[in-house]
Amino acid sequence: VIFFDYVQSKALSIPRFIDEYITLTSNVNFFKSLDFDAGSWLGGNYSVVMTTGPVAAIGSVIGWNLTNNITIARISNFVWIFLIQTLFAYFVIKVHEIKDTYFIYLSTAFVLILIPWWQGSLYSIGEIPSTILFINAVFLFSKFRKTSIVLFCLSVIYGKLLMAVPFIGFYIAILIKERSVQNLLRDISLFLIAMFPWLALVQLKYQSGNFINYLNDQSNFIRGHKSSGVQDNTIGFFENFISLLNTSEFINWSIYEKIRVLVIPLIFMIIIYKNKNTLDNYFGNITAPILSATTLIYLWFWVLNGTKWIRYSQHFTIILLISTIYLLGTNLIKDKVDIFLLLSLFTFYIDNNKNLIYLSIFIYFIAIFLSGKKVYLDKLKYILLIILFIDISLVFYGNTDSRDINQFIDECSIELKSDSCRDAYLNG
Repeated sequence: VIFFDYVQSKALSIPRFIDEYITLTSNVNFFKSLDFDAGSWLGGNYSVVMTTGPVAAIGSVIGWNLTNNITIARISNFVWIFLIQTLFAYFVIKVHEIKDTYFIYLSTAFVLILIPWWQGSLYSIGEIPSTILFINAVFLFSKFRKTSIVLFCLSVIYGKLLMAVPFIGFYIAILIKERSVQNLLRDISLFLIAMFPWLALVQLKYQSGNFINYLNDQSNFIRGHKSSGVQDNTIGFFENFISLLNTSEFINWSIYEKIRVLVIPLIFMIIIYKNKNTLDNYFGNITAPILSATTLIYLWFWVLNGTKWIRYSQHFTIILLISTIYLLGTNLIKDKVDIFLLLSLFTFYIDNNKNLIYLSIFIYFIAIFLSGKKVYLDKLKYILLIILFIDISLVFYGNTDSRDINQFIDECSIELKSDSCRDAYLNG
């Protein structure tokens, strides 16, 4: 009840966002007629400007089709993403025989609201679900390689094209480790087979031409987008880096956001590297691929990305958060400092009651380093969950907002991609 109220309150309070309208409209049309179309104003059917694929919005499509209610659509999409991660957690637990199932299952919902700018899941945009597919495919790769390759394709092609960056980082590490042309060709073939339905639809339905035109337009769109970082720079590297920071969203971030996005991923990667042998023995050659994938998307975000939109950081913060709950669930990490850091970095993503961050870190420190008794990780993990629950409970009991959940847009009940619907949505 408390968790649902927390998500509902966020769904009611966030403003209208043009990307939400684009994603919802294009995907409602996709699941009705296979037309990936948000209207001619955006380039028409299968426009390269629409960067979020169908995987991201299944929940909102169901919610919208049943109710025509934008708030229900938002909540439904959060439920969809929650179900995705819960299902993958089940498979990771079974495949790797993780014994502490309760902690991982109970952590799932908390992970989704700790992600910086987690309301992206309510807006139905693609960063969160595509990264969930990706990181779980990484953990399943050693045992179910073919399934993981299909999941990687779903993440990149049917989720968010930017996921190609961490996927390239992941697969470079695999190539270096295996040095197998046979595996490479088999993986490429499977990826292309999974990709074929989308390419076939593009060939048949792309409003600006055929499949070749689509690839060319996609390339031009990426090169022209400020976030991509592929534009020509006429100044030096350091000067360009400082210029991007000063003209991006970064300057408006709080100190907490800067630590979460800049510092904590580096600490996470150090812990992964320190425990390389233990993690590889348990999960099967997983540390180098995780480190390579995380490093590549992290460097893209900080070095090349010109906008520094915080939702783009989700491509590595989600890798961090989900990997952390799997590591804590397995009890593989034995070093006291590493345990303290893992618990602390996870807690640092609390966004409501910042004092709980410092309180919890103090508790971890006392329990791990100063307690005269041997404190097992299991107890501290559940203290972490209690603290996270207290955080949203305080929001629940302090919430005096009584907004009506019934947010209908009459102009959109007939045709989502009409001009009148778009105007009513944006002006609502």
